[in-house]
Order: sequence, then structure tokens, then C-alpha cells
Amino acid sequence: MGVFGALAKVIGALPDARNVAEDMARSILELRAAGKADEVTDEMMDLADDPYMFENTPLDMSQEAIAARADEMGASSDLYHMTDKDFSSFANPTAEGMQGKGVYASYSPDISHGLGSLVDDSGAFVEGTNTMPVRFIGETFKDGGSGNDLDPFSEEGTAILKRFGLRPNKNYSEIKGAENADGINSQIYDVSERKANKTHKRFSQEWLEEVRRLENERIQKAGYTSTLDEYRGYEMAFEPKNVRSKFARFDPEFRHLRNLSAGFAAIGFSGLAAGLKEKEEGGGI
Repeated sequence: MGVFGALAKVIGALPDARNVAEDMARSILELRAAGKADEVTDEMMDLADDPYMFENTPLDMSQEAIAARADEMGASSDLYHMTDKDFSSFANPTAEGMQGKGVYASYSPDISHGLGSLVDDSGAFVEGTNTMPVRFIGETFKDGGSGNDLDPFSEEGTAILKRFGLRPNKNYSEIKGAENADGINSQIYDVSERKANKTHKRFSQEWLEEVRRLENERIQKAGYTSTLDEYRGYEMAFEPKNVRSKFARFDPEFRHLRNLSAGFAAIGFSGLAAGLKEKEEGGGI
């Protein structure tokens, strides 16, 4: 049949659009079928009709298949982002959090991850707080914690350091203890600290922000898309494109988008779709 014949067959099988939103969804699916998914923008996906996308995306839409795709994309852990806004995708973060600039989400909906304006004096969330179940795509760098104990000279510990362009340093093992992952994290952290010392007064706010920036830059270059703060109970994704709704389709063709859904699965569609309408202005914290 040939490529163009097969493409015509796929497009011909798509139902006619009944409105502007469905027409946009059909156009997106046509680009996908033509191998041009990278031309789809967040603005296009925001306008697309989610039920049409779900019903006509040429992927297995069973919950098992969606879960398998999420696992393949590194998005198997449930997280929660709390906000007082409704939006369909995160803007580029501008505010500084404990781990720098990024999109923050907690292990539990009871953890505010620094959103003081959403918590009253008793620590409870104020009325109107939007708790969004999300997942982060990609690999997470574990910033210490009891679940990340590694010997820097072990095969796994050495492999992590190699990703950062470093070799195991016995001083960190001797000082921190060979079974403590803080030895690895401290070795990575100290490289950024030494560079920040050259341009900023030590322990100043500017110095601290520079250390975070340099450390996060190195973590991203090592191939990680988010960082884990196990002590405080939250993760931070560096870029909005690596955040998805728990109920997304997890279509790998649209991994470049920051749209939270990239289409909803059947479960939870009506409740979440109604709330994700406007883009959040400002940071992702």
C-alpha cells in the first residue's frame, strides 16, 4: 500500500469533527499519523477535544496499557501538586523553592511543599485549594535519604558519580560513612559550592541560589528530569514538559508537550478535565 496509502487509510478512519475542538484534535492525530507529532504545540493540544483524542488515538487505551506506558516513561509514582488556580499546563517556574526553580509535588496531599498561602494557622489547607494528582516523566535524582544508601565505591555508586563526571573520593566515604548516600550527594554538591564561592559571599542568599542553580544544572546534564527530597517529602521537576496528570494517555509521541493531560484516560476524565482549563501564571511551585 505504501506510506501515503497507509496514511490515507488512517486519516480516513477518523470520524468527522463536529466542532472546533474536535477539528483541532483531528488535525493533531493527522500530524501524528504523518510522523509529525513534534509539530504539535501546547496551544494546539489545549484547544483539542480530549474525548475525541482518547477515542481515536491509535494506542491501546486500556488501563493496563496506559500504566505500562507510564512506567516506560518513568512516571509510575503518584504525586500531588497543590494550587489555588486551574490550568492545563505549567508556566516556566520563576519562584525559588527549597530545591530551586521547578514544579513541586508532594508524596501526600497533606504536604503543602512550601505553599504557605494555601495553609491556615493550624496547617490545614484553606478552602478552594486545588489538589492535582500528577506524575513526573523521566528519572529522578535522589537527594539523600534513608532509601538511597550507597557505597560510593560500589558499582551503582560509582556509576552515579560517573554520570556527573566524577570518580569516587575516599574522603567522602571516610567522613560520611561508606554506607551513606550523603557521601555521593556531598561530593556532587561540593563541586557546585566551590564554583559559587568564586562569585558570591558564602552563605548569602545569592550564594545559596547560585549553588542550587549550579547543582540543578549538573543534575540535568547527568540525565535526570527531577530531584527527590525524601526528608521533606516532595519532588521537583525541572521542566513543565516532564509533568503529567495521573490520568494522562502517556503517549510518547507527545512527550515534548507541557500539556498535563496529553489526553485523559477514561477513569477520572470528567472531574479533572473540568478543572484544567487555564494556564497557571508565574512559577510552578
